[in-house]
Amino acid sequence: MRKLFMILPLLFFIKGSAQYYYQLYYNLELQAQVTANQAARVVSEKLYQNSYEKQRKAYDDIKEKATQVVVIKNHIYNQLRNVNSALKQGKQLEAIYYDFSKLVGNMQKMLELSGQKPQYAVLITNYYSKLYLHAMNSYENISSCVMNEENDYLMDSYDRQKILSKIQHEIKIMNGWTVHIINYLRNADKKPYFRHIGVLNSWYIQDRAMIQNIINNYQYNLNGG
Repeated sequence: MRKLFMILPLLFFIKGSAQYYYQLYYNLELQAQVTANQAARVVSEKLYQNSYEKQRKAYDDIKEKATQVVVIKNHIYNQLRNVNSALKQGKQLEAIYYDFSKLVGNMQKMLELSGQKPQYAVLITNYYSKLYLHAMNSYENISSCVMNEENDYLMDSYDRQKILSKIQHEIKIMNGWTVHIINYLRNADKKPYFRHIGVLNSWYIQDRAMIQNIINNYQYNLNGG
């Protein structure tokens, strides 16, 4: 009998412990949290895959536009080289040659940096699009106006100057966008990658301002303000 009384509490303890672990294993809240976490992971993986696909397509688009700009640049060069001698002697066309030569050198740097830092290039696809747009404008202006010797208005100095000014303006804009892309890619790795993404950078700025405000308030209270 004495042994029985000693064993009974042990049996109740084991039974209670078993029920406790049984309830933990089938805890509904825990299962719900695990399910929610799994769902979040699945969504996160899909978002990552979608983001990767968008970046890949953006980079392919950049390469295509950059290639097209180079082709257009070569066409512009060939047409400027074949312009008649009467126009070649003008100072304005000499200025266009000078601007175009700078553009050629800068475009080579831009292509090299774009290949070296594709992860940053995909973040500025709009820059490449604008560069491509002005390249098309330059090519169309040269093709349809200056190189068509049948147009009588090219013999008029005012009209010729107006057309050449428009072409030079487009080439200067192209050069400006090219230099802008070069500077961005050169300095891109000087700050964390996430700060190049607009939304994340905005959050960073807001959080930094909040932290600075907390520090200021703490110092103010510490000094008995």
